[in-house]
Amino acid sequence: MEKVLFLFWHGLGDNVLATPVIRQYKKQTGNYIGWMMMERVLGAQLLKDNPNVDAIHGCSDAWHCCGHDNISEGSQKVIQEAQEVKEKYGYDQLVVIDHTSSKKHKIYRTADEMGVDLDEKDLATEFSYNYNDIKDFYSEVSIPKDYVFFNGLTGVRNKNLSLDRVKAHMKENNIDLPIISPDFTWDVSKYPISFAADVMKKAKHIYVADSALYHVAHALDLTIDVAYFKRGNKTWKVVHPLHTNKETIIYK
Repeated sequence: MEKVLFLFWHGLGDNVLATPVIRQYKKQTGNYIGWMMMERVLGAQLLKDNPNVDAIHGCSDAWHCCGHDNISEGSQKVIQEAQEVKEKYGYDQLVVIDHTSSKKHKIYRTADEMGVDLDEKDLATEFSYNYNDIKDFYSEVSIPKDYVFFNGLTGVRNKNLSLDRVKAHMKENNIDLPIISPDFTWDVSKYPISFAADVMKKAKHIYVADSALYHVAHALDLTIDVAYFKRGNKTWKVVHPLHTNKETIIYK
């Protein structure tokens, strides 16, 4: 068994898409997996309960740490950070997953760069969490019995789904329920993504933008009323989960 550090400087949604590859890598090699992801997303605790990840480390945002979208210089800075983590924690090797090697679907790009063979039966994403870690948050946030879950804010303005649009869709479909959302119901900086996932799981209807919670919904096999992908079908084809959930995709 080797101790391998994987440098993965991509967003939360991409990390969910990496889970089938992580699972198969662990199955095929038995190696110890260290996963290095952007420090700014560590608070979400996305992989905290993933059974195949042995250690999680933080790194700078390679896309922006050396100036906006200066990925060339930023990636070198982050690789140096990873080299330091490798030495500090005694990893045998460092693998950089930069997704620049092909235009394949992101799951297959990650598989190529981690050296993993995938069959169609291996493609399901996963999201694990312990309810005992989040149950106390329900005493801090008022959640009605029946509600609509909405996540329209993505951190990238041109990917956002507006609340007015969701309300219009609800009216057209005679959905008259309160809207619960990490956009405005609680402070996402203080609550792990597992809390949002559990709230979403219990909702009667789900509306999400092109976001991490879209991928978490798939990983939990939830039906999605509307998923908004302003970046278009061409982008959706390389980022959507590769297992089937009932959903309606809109692009405009």
